[in-house]
Amino acid sequence: MMDLLRNPEVEKDIKSYVVASIVLLVIAFYLDSLTGMVVVASCIVFFIIYLQSVKRRYQKIKYLNEEIDKLLLQGKTMDIREYQEGELSILAHKIQKITLQLTESQERLKSDKKLLADSLANISHQIRTPLTSLNLITELLSGSNLTNERKEELVNEMRVLLGRMEWLIEMLLKLSRFDAGVVQMNKQLCSLEQIVRQAMEQLEIPFELKNIQLIKKYKDIQLEIDSSWMTEAMANILKNALEHTPEGGNVYIHADETALYKEIEIEDTGAGFNQKDLSHLFERFYKGEGFQDVGYGIGLSMAKNIILENGGSIQAKNGKLGAKFIIRFDKVII
Repeated sequence: MMDLLRNPEVEKDIKSYVVASIVLLVIAFYLDSLTGMVVVASCIVFFIIYLQSVKRRYQKIKYLNEEIDKLLLQGKTMDIREYQEGELSILAHKIQKITLQLTESQERLKSDKKLLADSLANISHQIRTPLTSLNLITELLSGSNLTNERKEELVNEMRVLLGRMEWLIEMLLKLSRFDAGVVQMNKQLCSLEQIVRQAMEQLEIPFELKNIQLIKKYKDIQLEIDSSWMTEAMANILKNALEHTPEGGNVYIHADETALYKEIEIEDTGAGFNQKDLSHLFERFYKGEGFQDVGYGIGLSMAKNIILENGGSIQAKNGKLGAKFIIRFDKVII
């Protein structure tokens, strides 16, 4: 009780109460002694009720403080059943919401930290592999017993490796821009045929080397997209199909338009997806079982980011011929 009386806020209230009581007592005793005695008794009763009320209130505040300490220091949940009504109840609910948000933020930070560590490890591995090859080629080129033909072969290998590294770094920079949320899409009406044609410009030679035919089975449709970014997404998907289609195979592109959506299907004649890989295909740096030496595992992740930013969706499944990607742009919000 003495601690309570030393509380500055309570002390201020008591002083105000005492001053008001003295004024009332003076007035009451001025009228008559009986009225004065009644006022004295009333003031004492109200003072005791006030002290008990304040004591209960500060006990609840103390308990609330202990609950917050347990939540922050020990990670225990907060029991707000003691606070059923009044300002303390509102305060307790607010504190509980804040602590839940802080807990969720902490979990997200842990998840982001792990993702960052995994990404850095993967990036390091992806860059280290061509660097190791470049170091070996450099050592070979320093030898004096190489023929001109062999030197030319090694220089060409270096160019290929450097090109792969440049592509990888460029893709990683683009992905980081998506992660930072600074990519803006300049959407305009563009034909699917234009997107496919531009995507194939960079893949025409690889398709020819593997004798793989791109077969288009669609009537051209118009899409409201960023043509530059969408060309890159299409190129990444076609590149994936190319890598997983055996020599002499085919890659098909179908397109359809309904009253509700526009849909593009890209299907190859490869072995299709392993069932356990389907839920991970668009994860960054993920490579399917049996394809650890193919690609870098970021092309599909990039393609998905681009398609989502353009208001579309993408899914992967096993079709009748092989692996199939389905890209859809809804016309209306359902």
